[in-house]
Amino acid sequence: MAHGGVRYLQAAVKNLDLRQYHLVRDALHERAVMIRNAPHLAAPLEFVVPCFSRVEQLYYGIGLKMYDWIAGKGSLGASRILSKKEAVRDLPLIQTNGLAGAATYTDGQFDDARYCLALVLTFVAQGGTARNHARVIDFEKRSGRIVAAVCRGVEPADASDRRTLRAQSVAPARTTGPRVPPAPC
Repeated sequence: MAHGGVRYLQAAVKNLDLRQYHLVRDALHERAVMIRNAPHLAAPLEFVVPCFSRVEQLYYGIGLKMYDWIAGKGSLGASRILSKKEAVRDLPLIQTNGLAGAATYTDGQFDDARYCLALVLTFVAQGGTARNHARVIDFEKRSGRIVAAVCRGVEPADASDRRTLRAQSVAPARTTGPRVPPAPC
C-alpha cells in the first residue's frame, strides 16, 4: 500500500500525538509523489469501511474527511458516507444484519517489487552503487561528514566480503515517527 496511515491518524487524535500526525502528513505527501512519479506502478484504490451504527458512520466520516484535508492537493478522491443500500450495492456479500451503511476513502496501491527495482535502476543509472544483501557495519568520516559506508555480506557465503562504498552524499535515516525496518527489495 502507498498510504498515509488512517490508523496513525486515529492514534494521533486519540493520544493527541503530534508525531503521529506528522507521520500521516508526510506519508500522504509521499503517496502523492509516488503516484505522480510512477503512475505505471502506483494507483488510487477505494476502500469501503462497513459501519454497524450511525455513530460509527459519523466517527469514520469525520476521521476520513480529516484524512482528505491533511492530504490537501495530494488527495486521491473525497471520502464518502454510504447508505445501507449503497453499501450493499458496492459490497454485495456484506453482512447486512445491523448494517447502518459505510464510509469510503481512497488510498494508494503500488507494485512494491517493481517500484523498488525502478528506484534501484534509476539510482544505478545516476551513478550510484547498489548492493543487495549487505549490512552497513561502519562509516568513514572526514571532517565530521560521512564519506563512505563499510559493508559486508549477510549471506553465509558473503559474510567475509567486506567493501567500502564511497559517497558524495548520504541520506540520513528518518528520525521522527515509529521506526519501521525497510523491506528488502
